[in-house]
Amino acid sequence: MMESYFVRTLGMHRVYNSAFMNILRDEDNAKYRLIIKNTLEYDPEILKRFVNFMNNPDERTAIDQFGDGDKYFGICTLMATMPGLPMFGHGQIEGFSEKYGMEYKKAYWDETPRSDLIYRHERQIFPLLHRRAEFAGIELFRLFDFYTDAGTVNENVYAYTNGLGNQHNLVVYHNKFANTSGTIRTSAVFNPKDGSGTMQQTDLASALELSPHPNTYVILRDQSSNLEYLRNSQEIAKNGLFVDLHAYQCHTFVDIRQVQDDEYASYKRLYEYLGGRGVPNIQQALAELLLQPVLNPFQQIANRGYFQYLLGARCGGEDKQQLVAPLLEEADSKYAAFLDGIQSLTNLSFDRNSLQKRLTVSLDVLLSWLVIDRTHYPLPGGKTYQAALTTLKDGLDETPERWLILFAFLFVRDIGRAVGEINHAEQSLSLFQEWRLSNILKDCYQEFGSTQEHSSEMVNIIQLLIREQDWLAKRGKTSLDQCMNEWLSMEEIQRFLGVNRHKGILWYDKESFEEFVWWMTANAVLAAVAKPDFNANTFVELILSLDADVQTLMEAKENSKYQVALLLESLND
Repeated sequence: MMESYFVRTLGMHRVYNSAFMNILRDEDNAKYRLIIKNTLEYDPEILKRFVNFMNNPDERTAIDQFGDGDKYFGICTLMATMPGLPMFGHGQIEGFSEKYGMEYKKAYWDETPRSDLIYRHERQIFPLLHRRAEFAGIELFRLFDFYTDAGTVNENVYAYTNGLGNQHNLVVYHNKFANTSGTIRTSAVFNPKDGSGTMQQTDLASALELSPHPNTYVILRDQSSNLEYLRNSQEIAKNGLFVDLHAYQCHTFVDIRQVQDDEYASYKRLYEYLGGRGVPNIQQALAELLLQPVLNPFQQIANRGYFQYLLGARCGGEDKQQLVAPLLEEADSKYAAFLDGIQSLTNLSFDRNSLQKRLTVSLDVLLSWLVIDRTHYPLPGGKTYQAALTTLKDGLDETPERWLILFAFLFVRDIGRAVGEINHAEQSLSLFQEWRLSNILKDCYQEFGSTQEHSSEMVNIIQLLIREQDWLAKRGKTSLDQCMNEWLSMEEIQRFLGVNRHKGILWYDKESFEEFVWWMTANAVLAAVAKPDFNANTFVELILSLDADVQTLMEAKENSKYQVALLLESLND
């Protein structure tokens, strides 16, 4: 406890601040907060001379004194964000337990660095050290009292602000094994060192330079949890910032920025909706809130329960026809609610009946896929027709996840028609991405057991199907090699086919090519059956026409030896 004597009386430029280590370890928080307050009243510059540490060669190791949990990282955060010089002991970040004396030439214990501790330092502490310029000074450093609901100061909570230029930060840490909640509003007294000799205090809004305007909100990003919080600036100016803290919980609010509400009170609605909760990204949360009219009904469609119900309703038994009518009615009802949301969001009028009819017809065909020639288009056909139909059926029968992709596809492929029929496929894809429908689908597929990476691949296929839903209509105006050439010019299709360059030659993946051809065939069928004048004769003609294209593509694949240039050359020939 001789630090102040060394600095004030002897005039030392730097001094080991053992009080930091000892008092915080023992949780005598009122005592250490008093040291900071006294220093701020005498001369705040002294805080810059302290070397704060959690262990050194003369002391027990940090992991021995502070453990390896939230308490350690909370105090380590204080060390990284308080004025002065933070000093890490040897082996502290790695979690070593051996005490290293000054006389040691080597380690005597065979210890392995703990990857979990190193990773948490990298995520929680190192980014703060990169911002030391925002924490090292004392010009903007203000210590705050934490008032509980009972009106008393909780001395176990360390709350202070600091910054550099227009950048302001707020650190809050609860150094006690207990829960607490309270408000940060008024700072401790400090000596401004402006020659006036008058002690000053400030409030939190002034320290963070927040506007008291009622339509202004502040976004605080917590480096500790990587969550963002939204608060009303006027509320902070009037009543301070309310914080709920668990045992040894720490918040390091950085990148604090203000936003002005718009005429639709978007931030106010988000503020009330979150109710104090943190989210990964405020702007994304705001977008999702505004998209609730669309997202909520779509979640009623794209969820494990409903997709599982559709999987169970696939044609495979004699009782299937009894399920069709109520199933399609329910699908129509869910789709109608989705269209209601689209209409509410876009404020546009469109032919809802036509879209609902397209969905129910296509969904009925999809659910009857494996027996479609018996239930919907019962016309006899030759061997070529039957072989083509079998290939089309087997693609779904062998890969259950394809059903999940097609279920979602049918509900989203026509959303662009709400905007207009011109370029409706591109419009559908644009709205699918803009409305973040992919996030709901990824969550749904992960509920079925897909990995995050694989669920993203499934969504990519849906986007590909949306974009190319009219490819067969375009095919009537162009040759197959021109069609394939256009496909291969698209980056997303190149990725799907695994196109890569090796030794100056562009190659593609055989299995991916065969899968792509099947997807385009199924896509064409689902687009055709949704037309009002579609019938059994048209179905047979469609299957035979598609089979001719498929056979041509498969022959070109064999001739190409999986080279892109040879594939196009073979199709051209």
